[in-house]
Amino acid sequence: AASPLGGGRGRAGGWGGPFLDFGFLLSVLGALLSWLLLTAETPHIASRQGKSFPAFLAGTSRRGTPTLSLLLTALITQGLLVLLYGLSATGDVTGPENASLLQSLYFAAINMSVICALLPYLLSAVLCLRLAGPERAAVPVLCSFLCLSWFAWVFVAMARFAAAAVVVYASGAVLRWIVHHQRGERFPRREAVVYAFLLAASLLLAWAAATGRWRG
Repeated sequence: AASPLGGGRGRAGGWGGPFLDFGFLLSVLGALLSWLLLTAETPHIASRQGKSFPAFLAGTSRRGTPTLSLLLTALITQGLLVLLYGLSATGDVTGPENASLLQSLYFAAINMSVICALLPYLLSAVLCLRLAGPERAAVPVLCSFLCLSWFAWVFVAMARFAAAAVVVYASGAVLRWIVHHQRGERFPRREAVVYAFLLAASLLLAWAAATGRWRG
């Protein structure tokens, strides 16, 4: 039997395929727009309200568009695309010899994003355990330990991407230094210890990857 949307004999005739293609394109453009707004608004709001990002990201145009934040996220995105192009086997990104490589890089980026996104949830579980107080109420403690156990399992199962996430978070030391410098503050000792650990781990992982000692 013919497909109801495909082929000349289908009930939708020959316009079914192009109609679905247009709907798919519209969906992708809508998702792209929403993600562009999300990635641009997050550092803008964090800089303007929470003061946790450098002050220059709070700047807007006359129409209220966070131009500098949007420019920064666009440059990072383009840099990743250039990296993917540079890692491709040939100059023709759509070539069949690049299919497996680009697919691997794509899924690696997704998995690394998942690991990076899990960190706030991990900190929430730690905060829940801390807020349980000296009483150590059974329910918050049990929920915290269940969450921490699950996070530990995910990080171990995705060790290679967790290692890459360490490098990503270590790069935040530059932004935090700019924030404290703009405030006229000294870098907090606890924060300095955390970033020193992340930077040391990043250098160790980079050395291990370059020498072939780390294969994930």
